[in-house]
Order: sequence, then structure tokens, then C-alpha cells
Amino acid sequence: MEEEEVELISEWPVTTSHSGHEHQQCHGGSQQEHFPCASPMVPPQTAAKSADERPSTDWMLHHSSEGNTGSGKHSNSKGSVLDMVTNKRHIQTDKHCKEVPTKIMHLLDSDRGTYFVPTSAKERDRSLSRGDAQISQDSKSNHGSQEKCLLNISNSHSSAAEDKPQELLAQARLARWWRREGQRAVRLELKDKVLPVSANPNTLLFHVARLPEGRKFLEEELQHLKQRVKQGREVTGDLMAALGSVEEWLGKVEDAVAHLEKATSLHPDNKEWRWLLHKVCRQLAVRRRQTQLMNAVPPNPTFPVSQQVEKVSAQNLTFLEFFHKYALARVPVIITDLVSTMTQVPWNLQHISNAAGECMAQVKRSVPGSVEWAGLEESRTVKVSEFLHHLHSRRDYLFDWSLPLHCPRLAEELTIPRDFLQRTSPGSLYRDSWPSLFVAPPGVHSGLHVDAFASNFWMALFQGRKRWVFFRQEDVPCLYPVHANSLDPVFEAKVTDVDLEAHPLLSLVQPMECVLTAGEILFVPGGCPHYVENLDTTVAISANFVDLSNWRNVLQELDVNGLIDPRAADLAHQFRQPMFISRMNSDIGDLPWHVFKAWRPSDVNSFDTVEESVVS
Repeated sequence: MEEEEVELISEWPVTTSHSGHEHQQCHGGSQQEHFPCASPMVPPQTAAKSADERPSTDWMLHHSSEGNTGSGKHSNSKGSVLDMVTNKRHIQTDKHCKEVPTKIMHLLDSDRGTYFVPTSAKERDRSLSRGDAQISQDSKSNHGSQEKCLLNISNSHSSAAEDKPQELLAQARLARWWRREGQRAVRLELKDKVLPVSANPNTLLFHVARLPEGRKFLEEELQHLKQRVKQGREVTGDLMAALGSVEEWLGKVEDAVAHLEKATSLHPDNKEWRWLLHKVCRQLAVRRRQTQLMNAVPPNPTFPVSQQVEKVSAQNLTFLEFFHKYALARVPVIITDLVSTMTQVPWNLQHISNAAGECMAQVKRSVPGSVEWAGLEESRTVKVSEFLHHLHSRRDYLFDWSLPLHCPRLAEELTIPRDFLQRTSPGSLYRDSWPSLFVAPPGVHSGLHVDAFASNFWMALFQGRKRWVFFRQEDVPCLYPVHANSLDPVFEAKVTDVDLEAHPLLSLVQPMECVLTAGEILFVPGGCPHYVENLDTTVAISANFVDLSNWRNVLQELDVNGLIDPRAADLAHQFRQPMFISRMNSDIGDLPWHVFKAWRPSDVNSFDTVEESVVS
């Protein structure tokens, strides 16, 4: 069967979404590779608001053959902005056309019904090699003139090819309804009130599903699918998967699990359905845990007082003390007296401009109600020098911008800690992702989020102050997580505007807090949700890492993401090889960049920290 052509046309200036590490290089350097569909979940019967009342997000879609291009949704216009087009493996705009791996965005196939690819923002950009996508030199501002943007997305299926069209999953059904009739069925004032100002498809569709009209449509689809199952003429894996996906979007997660289990039993080779089943099972586990925890909520709940993060001088902290007291115990810590040794010259705005000013970067903006990672979405593509020049006149954020990929010149100045990712083969997922650069004006923040694939990370602050709020991994259910388009959840609870009536489980969390100041390094353990606010103009670098403290958890995450991302599967495979060195040497300190990238153990037998000692 020939692939159906699905077109996405936008009058809104939509940029390619690779979330952070666009593959643009400046000042030389080798070409190296770099490093949840919106599912509205209704929490257990608590005082929380209903699904229709909670905010959501994402694109507005409409069909080009209908001759309706809609109007860009921003401060001065309403309505939908996108349109279904081709099913090929590239993203095209009026100025450029570029190849994009299928795993990045399995968006909407109007007749085949592929589910949106689940990788998180942080994972998506690290999945692309420099050859896969180049940043356009054209700035794509969300506040500029209306431009058309074609997104040609290829849908791949792990199951065997079929002669008939596959069933649409929930997201594609909702997108088709929205573009054809949903937009006109929803009152204009309601769209303005409920739908966020966003050009992101995950965000828009998430909120569309929470409109009364969107929920009614999904309920009707559910009844239609159930009637077909009841008739018994076509109980196929496609039908079971479609039924399960619609139930997920309606918050009926137990039913969704049952039907997705049926679908995967009929087609065990369909990795996309297996991944979706994993995601829905996580949401079900959260739901059940929330139900248990409601019994512990006091009659008059209050938000707990935050504990302060401990601060330790690097001169009084050995590697083994750090590893056992903080990394293994999953406890954040601030380390002082170390940042000055990390760079050859002081890093400030002027130095960043001198070294990276001609590089192109996609900068972010915080979008209320976004279901993207950390609540950040692409704002525009701009030269770093221009971003810095207008730093205080806009609310943009240079966020998690990969130095090895985008500006090797800056990376080469660094001396940083080692990690397991550098022991993998060249080109492996995440091997060349970090460290990354963060530059922000005062007041800009990243929403509550968890870093991808169970990775630990550190941040070194060169300028300004950042306020951090942390929670234990055990607190995740109390923060009302939703696995929207990734295994990495977004959180409905707000830590800056606590609403205990809507989210009573917040009374059970154990928060920690700190203000990170220039000259300090912060360690954040894997799996810990955190919120970050820039109190001043800030310059920082950060790196995610893997060692024996989180290695097994990382493997579990890679196994699941490997179902839809071959490079994640390959990384998990490398970690499991008998020849992979998982020992650690407490005598090896931080390494200059060229040694960090070329490091090879000379005497593995001298490595004094092994997995057996950690597990015991």
C-alpha cells in the first residue's frame, strides 16, 4: 500500500523541535553525534480539579485540501495553524529542507494512526547527529510575521506491513477532528481562555482533549470502537491499540492497560505499542500510589517547610565520600571551591560572546501549560551574539545548549568530571551531548521536571544566582505527574503557587531548597524533580552523567526507550557487554577536555569501586 501523504502547514512560524541541542557547529570541531502523545490523566478521586478544568497544550491542525489555513495562534490571532501533508522523512520550510530521523517526530498520519514519538525534549535533540539536522540560519520568532512551514514526517511501524490502513490512535483521531470541525465547535472565548499560546502539537492537543467538546469527541470515539469490538468481526491488534490509546487520553488507564496488553499479545513485535504500554503502566502505578497516599493527607494540609541543601567545600570532600553520602543516597549537595579550576579563563557574557557569538542557537521560552520538558518550548533561532545583545529585553533562555556540538572551542577550555558515557563507542547516544551552556536573564525559569533516562547531573554556576527547589524521587506521585509525550513526566502541581485544595498530596512531600551562587557546583541525583528560577543574569554549564550510583536505573530507562529509539537500545547493549568497564577509580580527578574525551583506563585492576560493593 502506498503511504498516505500527510501535510502540516502552519501560518505560525514553527521551528524544528529538537529542544536544546541543535546540530550546529562553529569554530571547527569534529562532526560527532549528540544527545511524553499528550495523555490527559485524571488523578484519583480527590479534591483535585477535573480533567476538563486542568490546563493542557499543543498544535491546532487542519487539512490543506479543505482550503483552510487558519490563523496563527498568538497574542493577536486565534484559531488553528497547522495542516496534514506528506509522510516522508524530512522537515521542510519555505527557506530550507532537512532530513529528520523518524524516531524524532512520528506525528500524525491521517490514515495510519501512528502515535507521537515519546522521547523527551532532552532526549530528542541528543538523538540526532550533526548530519541529521542543521539549524536554519533564519530566525523563527513566535512574534514575527506569519510564515508557512511544512512538516513532512515519516511514520514507521515495528510490526509487519499490512495491506489495509492501520487504525488511528487517539492523538491522530483528535487532531483530525480538531482541524475538520473541532475548532469551529468550540466557542472562541473558551479557546482563548483554555488553549495556551503555543505552536507545539503535544501542548495544543493535550489541552484540546480537556475541552468539553474534545472530551465528548473522545468519548464518542471510545463508544464507536467498543461497538466494533462487541460486534466481534475485527478484533485486531490495531483495534485494541486504538481502543487503549483513546482510553488513556480519557484517563481510563486500567482499561487502557488491558487493551494495550491485548494488542501487544497479538503483535508482540510492535515496539511502538509495547512502549505505549510501558508508559500507561507507569501512569497506572502513579494513580494507585496516589490513592494509597490520600489516606495519609491530614485534615488541614499545609505545604511543608523546605530543608536547605548542604554545602561542602571540595577541599574537604573525597570522591568516595561524595559517592556514598550523596550520589548513592540520592541527596543533592552544593560543592564550593571548585568552579575556578574548571575553566582556563573566567566565563562571563563577554567571553561567551567572543567564543560563540557567531554560532546559531535555538533559544527557549517558558510556556504556561506546556507538556514539553521543563515547560520550555522553542522561541526562535538566533546568533548567540544577538541573543546576548537582547538578553534583558526578551524572556528567552539559552537552555542546555551543547558545547561539544555547537561550540567545541568553549568545550576545549573545560576541566570536568569523568563518567561512563565516555566509555562507549564514538557516535553513541549521549556521548557528545555535554557539557551544555545555560544563559538567562533574571526571572526566567524552567518548570518542575525530571532529567531524562535516570541520569545524574551537575551544574557549575559562573555568574549570578539560581533558586532551586528539589523533591525526592519518592515524592513524584504527590506532584501529580502526567506522562504526556514521554516517559519523563510533566507535573500538574505548582511549587511556586501551591494549591492544596486541587493537589492535597503536596502536603506529604519533603522539599529541599537552595540558592546556587557564582563559584558553586550543584549535584542533582537522577529521578529527583526540580524547579529552577534565575534570580539574576546567569551563566552556567551542566552535564548529565552515568556512574555506578545510577547505572542500573539508567539501563531500565534505556531498555524502554530503546523500543522506539534504536540508539537508546544500542547504548543499553554496550553497557551490558562483558567487556564494558563499570569499575570506578577514586584516584582519578577531574580531567582536561582532551583527556576527558580520549580517556582510556590503563590499569583496570586498580579501579577500587565495583558494582558488587555498591549493591552490597
